[in-house]
Amino acid sequence: MFIFLFLYPIESVIKLIVQKIMTKILITGGTGFIGSHTCLLLLERGYDLIIYDSFINSSEKVLGRIGTILKFDHDSFYKRVKVIK
Repeated sequence: MFIFLFLYPIESVIKLIVQKIMTKILITGGTGFIGSHTCLLLLERGYDLIIYDSFINSSEKVLGRIGTILKFDHDSFYKRVKVIK
């Protein structure tokens, strides 16, 4: 597959490499307003997440809401999302 990469524009090559390599992403502040929306988008696109949050200005309930919006059950959600406090 990588033998013919020189035939494609560099943006397409980078996108292909990122899709194959980066499957897990660290999100800081993942339960805040911007972070939770970012988590929704990334989970919809198939990425696994590591969420690092102090929960000072947010709540752990946000994680449940993210799972509900994406129609994940508890087990499948926490297989894709690891939370670090």
